[in-house]
Amino acid sequence: LPNGKTTPELYVRMKEGGRDAWLCLNTANRTDAARDARDLWQQVQVKGLAAVLAERRPDVRPARVASVGEYLTAAQVVTTTRTRTFAQYETALRRIVAGIFKIDCPSSRFAAGSPANAEWRARIDAIRLDRINATAVKAWQKAEIDAAPDESARDARAHSVSSNVRNARALFSEGILSELRKKLTLPAELPFSEVKVS
Repeated sequence: LPNGKTTPELYVRMKEGGRDAWLCLNTANRTDAARDARDLWQQVQVKGLAAVLAERRPDVRPARVASVGEYLTAAQVVTTTRTRTFAQYETALRRIVAGIFKIDCPSSRFAAGSPANAEWRARIDAIRLDRINATAVKAWQKAEIDAAPDESARDARAHSVSSNVRNARALFSEGILSELRKKLTLPAELPFSEVKVS
């Protein structure tokens, strides 16, 4: 049991992306517990562990600062943004994080559902939000623009970089944050809070 104490109620242990959680099944009946555990496992596969925990234990926040993946999973549950727009914001955030941490972006990652795509996303999603600060984002912006071969390309790159930052920053709107602060531990300095775009 998670606290080492004996209880008649059965628990299930769930793991995802380095996160480990015990969930009470609220029954001592093994048949019912097995069914509920299977249902929980299926929910975790669809929604992610962070979202399932948020639904079952809304007032319990993990001590560790949330990762990119945990934040995105939880944000998707509470956002009022259209699915397609949210996906654009999500892509922008992952693109920036990949750039900051020099995570290779092979062309094979664009094949949705491919092993390369899953591996690329998993590496990014494991990074904690407190590692994405204004200094890191500004350095990424500068490096992206400086890599352009000429002035015309620099202007185009600057526009693209600003667009990515605006989209990623939309994931940290007050509407989303007001809900997620109840469920996740967020860093004192939120990503993009001190980043300006033209």
